[in-house]
Amino acid sequence: YSAEVKSLLSLPKQKPMKELQQFEQYLRERNISLDEELLLVNESTPLSDDGGDLSVSVVKYFTDTSIILDYHIRNDTQTPIKDVSVKLSTDVSEVSVLRIFNQTEIQPGSLGHCVAFIKRTDALVPCFDISTVVVFTVENEEDGEKTSYEDEFSLNTTDIRTSLYMSSYPFFIDLNLFNEAWSNSKDMSLVTETVVMNFKSIDAATDAILDIYGIVNCERSPVQSSQSSHRVIVAGLYLNRYLVLINITLGFDYQQRCIVKMECKSPIRSLSTELINL
Repeated sequence: YSAEVKSLLSLPKQKPMKELQQFEQYLRERNISLDEELLLVNESTPLSDDGGDLSVSVVKYFTDTSIILDYHIRNDTQTPIKDVSVKLSTDVSEVSVLRIFNQTEIQPGSLGHCVAFIKRTDALVPCFDISTVVVFTVENEEDGEKTSYEDEFSLNTTDIRTSLYMSSYPFFIDLNLFNEAWSNSKDMSLVTETVVMNFKSIDAATDAILDIYGIVNCERSPVQSSQSSHRVIVAGLYLNRYLVLINITLGFDYQQRCIVKMECKSPIRSLSTELINL
């Protein structure tokens, strides 16, 4: 097969992300042990509304078995806050909070960090929400007398979804290249699923599926108003490491139900199963 397909089917040799190297250095400086290699990082997500006492965002890092949440906490008050910690809760059994490293003190206008390690126990692509509360101590001094009290700050929900586990391939993948790669990926595990989804148009179904996987560098065929079916291809890297090929056919049956046939190939059968289990 072609050199392009050979490149697609082989593990891409990508340089380590600068953000991963910087975070590894930060963990070493705080004497936080990292048992696994950092594989993937997502962009910072704001978790607080404007105008509050704290400005908080989170960056999500992924290893083979863990999700690491780096909470960036800026103190927007006029006084130091101490004993800064985060409390996490989630209602799924596929993950558990392993350990949390908190911040001793954050000066006014300064940035601090709390780092939480979440273990993925029973799933490769668990999707769930995390509720987070920042707890801290405020010290005041009035007329020579020092007082302190504990306060807390609830954050917006952090959502972990399928697209966060995926990264785009380092080059554009057109339909011909995808088809050739699909035909020559005989050693990969194929899982097929057909489901009925609640969409009124092919456009809406296509947009929703692309949003689930978040892959942007594959060829997209325009949807014609007269089409009764449509094909969507997804080619990306799970945890920036394992090739995933997903072939999706969308259409409507005689009852005007949206029928979605999904075929997924990856090196791991359970991964193929989870990625199309919508």
